[in-house]
Amino acid sequence: MYNGKLVSLEMVAERVATDYGFKVDWSEAAEWTGTAMRLIGVPNAYVDKMAEVPIEDYRGNIPCDCLNVDHIVEKDIGIGMTGSSDMKQVAYSDNEDNDDNKYSYTLNNDYIFASFEEGCVQVYYTAWPTDDKGFPMIPDNEKYIEAMKCFIAERIAFRMWMKDEISDKKYQKVESERLWYMAAAKTSMSMPSVDQMEGIKNIILRSIPRLDEHSNSYKNTSSQEQRYNK
Repeated sequence: MYNGKLVSLEMVAERVATDYGFKVDWSEAAEWTGTAMRLIGVPNAYVDKMAEVPIEDYRGNIPCDCLNVDHIVEKDIGIGMTGSSDMKQVAYSDNEDNDDNKYSYTLNNDYIFASFEEGCVQVYYTAWPTDDKGFPMIPDNEKYIEAMKCFIAERIAFRMWMKDEISDKKYQKVESERLWYMAAAKTSMSMPSVDQMEGIKNIILRSIPRLDEHSNSYKNTSSQEQRYNK
């Protein structure tokens, strides 16, 4: 279960130096931390952001710090746009005879390609949490911190092992710790809180399914269903 707090990469680097006696290069540690976070792949390890992107000539720039696009909304009318995998479908949908795809988009080559020529969209996305120096921030979860520590240590140990600077037994010890804590971090960070479980329950236990939540950006998806007796 995650408390929403973040800690600096400095804490992780200090643990690598203290627990393993390895010298840590900051730029390498930052790169390896990013790799480890992507491999664990839990959404709440990142920060949620929104950026307004102008659309000109059917396209706009994807935010430079974007990791994953969650949702795109046409700004003027506030309608959720539909993602498409077919650029041709998006390009020819800007007409009155094709209402199903009138507000759709596709992502390609650092651009958002929209189904309308001019306008503005709101892009909701996840990004790296970083400190004032640009280094990644890590969720304040003990198993996650240990996973980052063990991943960095394993990368250093692997390089040393390839140069015959440490024994097979020592490298296997570091590798086994990395494998265990990476899995433990994913499990720990994926556990919902009591409040999150209530939201999940509200989504599942419905007598009348909500089929149009996408157009409202899923604002009321986890709210409890209200039924009134007449």
